[in-house]
Amino acid sequence: MEKSIWAEILIAIIAAFLTWFFNRITIIAEIKKAKKDKINETRLPLYTECYEFLERNIANSNVVFQREYIDGLIKLKSKMKLIASSSALQAFKVYYKWAVDTYKNYLDFCIKNDPTDKVHTEMTPDGTEFEVPDFNEHDLKYYEFLQSKYITDRGIKSTTVKSKTQDILNAMRADLGNDAFNDDFFR
Repeated sequence: MEKSIWAEILIAIIAAFLTWFFNRITIIAEIKKAKKDKINETRLPLYTECYEFLERNIANSNVVFQREYIDGLIKLKSKMKLIASSSALQAFKVYYKWAVDTYKNYLDFCIKNDPTDKVHTEMTPDGTEFEVPDFNEHDLKYYEFLQSKYITDRGIKSTTVKSKTQDILNAMRADLGNDAFNDDFFR
């Protein structure tokens, strides 16, 4: 009789331990899931903003030549560094570098060819100095033509933009638990 009591006690202890152990595993899994859900709650508005931002470039391949777009991209970068997953951030960095480098090269071209910085100083008989522009309206129109030609000559194709944005979109969707992005929305 004593043996069966000890066996029953041992079985009860083992059962209690296994129950505790599996409950602990379940609780840990639920806590991890709750953390992931909380992170996704904060990522959703950021990823939506990023997606809308990338859509601007997909719709207009030359938007990377606009200062406002690059300024917005710079603001988005800080948010991405704070909230995005590392896979989404790495994909974003590749796009960010491409867009900023494209704009920087354009800006360097503009600075080099800008006629408005060509002025000389003259002095009035009373000693007052003033600047006189060494450019005219024709020079300004030609400068606008050069800017347009620069953008046209670069010929950023929509396939190039889509290839740069595809990895970001896929990483963001994967973070949120969605399938890979398939760009057949309008087909």
